Amino acid sequence: MKPRTNKLKTIITGGSGFIGTHLIKKLLNTGDFDITVIDLVYPKIPGVGFIESNISDVNKFKSDIKDADVVIHLAAVMGVDHCNDNPEKVWKTNYCDTKNFIDICIENKVKKFIFSSSSEVYGNSKDIPYQENNVLDPISLYAKNKIKIEEYLSKNSSKFNVGIVRFFNVYGPWQKNNFVIPAFIEAALENRDINIFGDGNQSRCFTYVEDAVDGLEKFMRYNKTPFEIINIGHSTETRIKDLAKIVLEYIPETKSKIVFKQYGGSVREPHFDIARRIPLVKKAYELLKFKANTDLRTGIVPTINHFRNIKQTKATDLLLPPINQGKISEIYPWNGKILDIVDCIFYPFTKILPSKGDKYESTACDFFGTKNIRLVDSGKSALFLALQTIGVGKGDEVVLLAFNCPSVIEPIFSTGATPHFVDMTETGGIDLESFKNIVSKKTKCVVVTNTYGLLDDLKKISIICRTNNIFFINDLSQVLEDPTDNEKFNKYGDISIYSFGQEKHIFALGGGAIVSNNEELFKIIKHKLPTESVSFYSNVMTVLQRVKYYFSFFIYRNTSMISGIISSVGMAYSFTYEKELKISNNIIKVRLMNDLQKKILKRKLRLFNTMFKSNIENFNLLKNSINYPLMSNKIKIPLYATMLLEAKERFMVSDYLSKNGVLSVWNYLPLYKAVNISTEECFLPNTEKIWRAVLSIPFRFPIKKKRIIEICKIINSYEGR
Repeated sequence: MKPRTNKLKTIITGGSGFIGTHLIKKLLNTGDFDITVIDLVYPKIPGVGFIESNISDVNKFKSDIKDADVVIHLAAVMGVDHCNDNPEKVWKTNYCDTKNFIDICIENKVKKFIFSSSSEVYGNSKDIPYQENNVLDPISLYAKNKIKIEEYLSKNSSKFNVGIVRFFNVYGPWQKNNFVIPAFIEAALENRDINIFGDGNQSRCFTYVEDAVDGLEKFMRYNKTPFEIINIGHSTETRIKDLAKIVLEYIPETKSKIVFKQYGGSVREPHFDIARRIPLVKKAYELLKFKANTDLRTGIVPTINHFRNIKQTKATDLLLPPINQGKISEIYPWNGKILDIVDCIFYPFTKILPSKGDKYESTACDFFGTKNIRLVDSGKSALFLALQTIGVGKGDEVVLLAFNCPSVIEPIFSTGATPHFVDMTETGGIDLESFKNIVSKKTKCVVVTNTYGLLDDLKKISIICRTNNIFFINDLSQVLEDPTDNEKFNKYGDISIYSFGQEKHIFALGGGAIVSNNEELFKIIKHKLPTESVSFYSNVMTVLQRVKYYFSFFIYRNTSMISGIISSVGMAYSFTYEKELKISNNIIKVRLMNDLQKKILKRKLRLFNTMFKSNIENFNLLKNSINYPLMSNKIKIPLYATMLLEAKERFMVSDYLSKNGVLSVWNYLPLYKAVNISTEECFLPNTEKIWRAVLSIPFRFPIKKKRIIEICKIINSYEGR
């Protein structure tokens, strides 16, 4: 949401990390804070501004922190052992860069600065429980640098309000596994021994993360005194060996054992391992009315569930539908393939004749209801050209569904912009409230992809875009148009794009289209269009790749014993058992469609009326006949018939269907799961629920009604529910 005068302007460094993620979730729920995150990793929670930067690159964020109501500084090099192994990095980041960041905050009139310190600063202090005014006795480099910053803030507390938080062993979902609780949990879930160094009698007071951020939020609102140091922690002491026993108790299926090991070698020396660490939390209650109420046994349950879900996701949710029986052409039909191949064979002989490109394009103008259309080499290129036309570049944010095709995010990266993921509705569209909350002053545009051919609420999205002065790119690649309706979907949005790729409604040996009914924008599009067209060689390779794709399924299904040999010599594709998503960083080069593609497109657009009617009839027959719900809404030009299954049953259902002659697919992983973006989940509840539950089944032309009825019977005969 764009900044409002009644919200506290809040900057959080390291806001994409463990504590920062939970803090953002807490602050957004209050509705009182306008938040910007400074981090190198994209925030997991929508609804906040984002500056991709470390704290040393002040020019990237200097103007953004000006007059901030509160800055929470969480960014740091973490971990006692890691810091001891990297002293120069710790000195630069945790002291030098932090000190400079404090000076920038003072210079830009920040009202309050909260520094995330650590209970490590107490070291081997004999005054237990630790009180905020204890004499500090740090033993680690990490703690010594924290103390230096505490002292620097104390000297400058006359220039702005200062709060210093000393956290005590915070734990919970999303914590990294180099901390004790997630390390023990992961070991137990993987049936590895739980290693304890020493006798296990060393003790800690473990603080559940929701309690920690509750105390931090209360500290953010506290302004009665200009400088305070406060312990945030639970007061109950737990021995490490007892923690291990609790973990094993709550993971009863584990085969793990507790093993006691000696210090030394690659393990930290015993003098770095503090025997007891217990906070006095009286001050937190007196000033903030804060008390950590979540006991260890209560907090460890959602923490274990989090790590268990991650493990189970790796085990089941990523499994692709097996290939036993059935035809892949039922899921991905290639209508008109014989004519396409014939056209491809004879195309070189037509090159001596005058080009008919304009004549072919007139059919596209009629079908899409506008003269403001240009045909390019792919839907990806069309989107890249659209982003260039509206001036998207480095520093801009582009809003899009996380549950999406990689071809949508790749053009965004190519412009240098930052994608900002938004949650979806249960019918596959953009969640409008999530969209409203995610818009910030950096938002340049939204790309609406109309998932599975189920049309988003384009009218309401248009209103939100106009209200917030952002561009609207209407990606109709999965929709195309309704040939029976004179009112076209491309009337919504500043720019609309289409795709004629291999898995879309119409396959024109690749290709895409870009449309704008805004004359000024269309002038820019024409100016930016290249002169180079797709080569005939590219057309031939596209045909051969498509033939190879179908052949690969045939070989794998019928002669799986030799499929590996055939694929090893390049005659067929090999298939993996698990889905892996990697976003391409290849440079996008926009080209024009050539006359061969335009000719094929013209022919298929004329046939689409028949295809469209058949698809709608088949879709509705499936929807009304099977035992599973189909993703659907009022306006649908379905590209996929997608069932919503129960959790964890997708692979079993797809295996059953395949053995009975019905191949199925599930198309997308959330884009934030790409191996070269992030392996962690975002807090997008509908996205997380839906991506694990979707399975698409055949229905598209030229499938006949008789086959649809057969498919329905097979689906309904599954008894695993």
